Amino acid sequence: MGSYGYGEWRSGVEDATPENYLDIVDEGVMILEPKATYGKAVIGYHKADRKLVYSHDRIVGALVEDEGISLEEAYEWVSYNTIRACQYYDNAPKIVFEDEDVL
Repeated sequence: MGSYGYGEWRSGVEDATPENYLDIVDEGVMILEPKATYGKAVIGYHKADRKLVYSHDRIVGALVEDEGISLEEAYEWVSYNTIRACQYYDNAPKIVFEDEDVL
């Protein structure tokens, strides 16, 4: 995951939604699992980089809703089990704060 200035992650990103992202991504693109939970947080697809773009806050909200965990637990889960794990993959998706910089 790269470091971008405010809003720079939007450059080259195509619209993708929880409803259509599986239809528009290229083969081999990393998709976070479980799709039923993480898919709720898809906000875009960067075709040139072949990376989905996920909203950090929407991931947290989906974990609270689907897993029945607290907000604090969800933030910790995303930080430790998702963002940290993505650092080990070249094709990891982009996880962004929609109103801030990319993580």
